[in-house]
Amino acid sequence: MHGRNHRVEETRAQSGRHAGSRCLRCVRRSPGRQDARSEAWFVLPVFPRVNAWRFGPSDATGDGCYILRTDIEKKDPNENLWFPHEPDPGIEQASWAKLGGGAPTHPVALERSHYDWSHAGIVAFPNGVVGATGYGNNNDQFPAIYLGVNKVPTAVAVSNNNELAFVTVWDTAKTKGQLAVIALEGRVLSNIGDNKDNVLGYIGLMNIGGYSRMKLLGFVDLPVNAPTAVSVMTDGANAGAFLGERFPGERPFPKELLDTQAARDFWANEPAAPQGYRARGGFALVASRSENQVVVVDLGPLIRWFRTMYFSTQERFDQTKQAGDAANQWPFAFSVAPPATPTVATVLDIPQPTAILAGWPQADGLQDSAKEPRERAYIATLKGELQLYRIGGWLSAKPITADNLGVVPVGRNPTALAVGHEWNVEDRRNQLLVVSRGDREVAVMTAEAVLIKTLRDQRMKDPVAVQTTENHDLRISDFHGKQVLTYLYGPLGVSPLASEYIWLPGADGKADFEFSQAFARKGSVFSTSSVLFF
Repeated sequence: MHGRNHRVEETRAQSGRHAGSRCLRCVRRSPGRQDARSEAWFVLPVFPRVNAWRFGPSDATGDGCYILRTDIEKKDPNENLWFPHEPDPGIEQASWAKLGGGAPTHPVALERSHYDWSHAGIVAFPNGVVGATGYGNNNDQFPAIYLGVNKVPTAVAVSNNNELAFVTVWDTAKTKGQLAVIALEGRVLSNIGDNKDNVLGYIGLMNIGGYSRMKLLGFVDLPVNAPTAVSVMTDGANAGAFLGERFPGERPFPKELLDTQAARDFWANEPAAPQGYRARGGFALVASRSENQVVVVDLGPLIRWFRTMYFSTQERFDQTKQAGDAANQWPFAFSVAPPATPTVATVLDIPQPTAILAGWPQADGLQDSAKEPRERAYIATLKGELQLYRIGGWLSAKPITADNLGVVPVGRNPTALAVGHEWNVEDRRNQLLVVSRGDREVAVMTAEAVLIKTLRDQRMKDPVAVQTTENHDLRISDFHGKQVLTYLYGPLGVSPLASEYIWLPGADGKADFEFSQAFARKGSVFSTSSVLFF
């Protein structure tokens, strides 16, 4: 994909306009592969021409700000690790080492939800350990599970509201591909009466990504032997609803426990998304580059099973109180509850799929929101094509269908797809990001795959992944460059509802991109992950 050259201007560090009292959140980055050891790390959110950094705590109101310490000094051993810490404390947990027969090394994948609040990342290691990273200021628990002998993870995805994690697995003994399904429990951060920051701690239900427990439910056998990527989409309103009415017209999030029939009926009878909070269905895409296939997995049986157990009769709900790690303890393993197992819906023949994206998180700002955004799917191929699909049926619990909507040329060897996650004066939630490793560029496109602008910069030696954050920038993983690059790629305002800019890219405010900072690493960076806020 070759468009006009777009301006990239240099950041003038420690000078220029200042963000004043605007709270910029700290962003966690993890992991980066190293030659000799694993690496999971935080990145200080460097922003163009800002010379003081403030950290907004992940509480309900977000109105408190603290100066972000950069000396990585911990004076009190009991103090929460809310400041940048390298490596991520999860990697140092004795429980993780015990699960895998030694300290985990060389992480293969780390992901959060791509929908909304997702504080902790889910990271997978070659030894079969999958754990949750910390997020700093709320007594992180760092839960983890072990996939089992001969189970080698290759990729990770997290459902929209952090209910479930999905890990593609290569079974080296059986030489077959599988999809591991892990239930996630959101940790309650305060008493129910004052709980404005999280849900009620039911495993497998909506939460904001601070985890107290993980449980491996089982594996879905795939019709491919070597899965290389996974992406997930479910329905349900955004997890930020836990904060109550953030915006006019938003329905408050109830905090009642599910012990009463009335509380369960509320959830059972709530409308479907976007008004309803609880997922009713979903699908996963699993790619195998070497086998030229993309598998579509129906997650509906699993999601509906959780709904039935939590939101129906007292008898069923009582079974969810018998929690534990055994197969017959809640949540039950697929071996005990076969109807909960996701099913393979269809297989798409795609030549050398290199990157996939399941669904579109938000309809806001889309040119044609009448075309259900959650049914969208994007598949990039090695030769430089972006195939657009509609994955239908699952929203209404019908058999899944897959219809090709067209093919768009992109740059050579596209290795990553991402969705804009920032809402600040200029709404970028309707933007698709495509990293083309072969052409060393990042394309910014519409959801309909129409090119808006392209970032090309000599600083990018080997771009392989990209993410955009609430810090209003692009974060690019540069593999052979052994660095993370950050770029401002649009105007910045004080808040989503503000009409004034506090600055624009470039010295004259007319550049398409502005280079911010390069974070040098000892190893080759293949991925970044950060908390996202819509």
